Amino acid sequence: MFDFKKPRLFDAALFFTGLVAFVLHVLGTAFPYWWVVHERAGQTITLTFYYGIWVIVDCRNDTCITTSSRMHEDRAWLIGPAVLIILADVLLLAVVILTYCYIVHEKHGLVFRKLGVLLSTGAGGIIIMAVLIFYKKKAGLRPSQAPETSDGDPSWALLLSSMASIIAVLHGAVSGCYAKKMWKKGEDKRKKTVFGIEAGELEVDVNALRRGQLSFGKDINKLETMREENGWKY
Repeated sequence: MFDFKKPRLFDAALFFTGLVAFVLHVLGTAFPYWWVVHERAGQTITLTFYYGIWVIVDCRNDTCITTSSRMHEDRAWLIGPAVLIILADVLLLAVVILTYCYIVHEKHGLVFRKLGVLLSTGAGGIIIMAVLIFYKKKAGLRPSQAPETSDGDPSWALLLSSMASIIAVLHGAVSGCYAKKMWKKGEDKRKKTVFGIEAGELEVDVNALRRGQLSFGKDINKLETMREENGWKY
């Protein structure tokens, strides 16, 4: 359990989880192992195809050739996941920077926290969208929709990005709860005022209130006295 009485320790934990989510997603997108298909050609030849966002790796036994994923024609759909994962990388990096900022600059900590919550949950959602698009296209709702890859399976790089999305969403949720807790504490400590006058100093003269007058401070009849001295009319 996190100790909410030690915000610096808690913020350090959030910084660490945000950094983990960022690193996992960068590793997941850097390697071309989002989808793998295994085939056999005869008794001695094993064919393995690794599909990523950026490249495709074709392996024949232990010999592998890397080619571009060619984001055009029938593979133009890869542009969507590519844009999404780059955007998620940027958002997660921003989360790490914001977390560091509200550890160092406590004065604006609540603002940085709120921004971090939005960016972290947004990044997690974006990664999930990219993963689902990629999975749908490679697995296909039916084998006939993806004849080349429907027999394949998700590989470890896809799992890394999926883990990053889960961590990012949890990071945003926990940070959001803590930011709400801080905001409530700040509201409780803030002095209550009415038109700039502290509520504790307000005193109401019932008779003056009936006449539409309101006095404040220790001198209950202050407004009445000022009215008489200055000849005010109501």
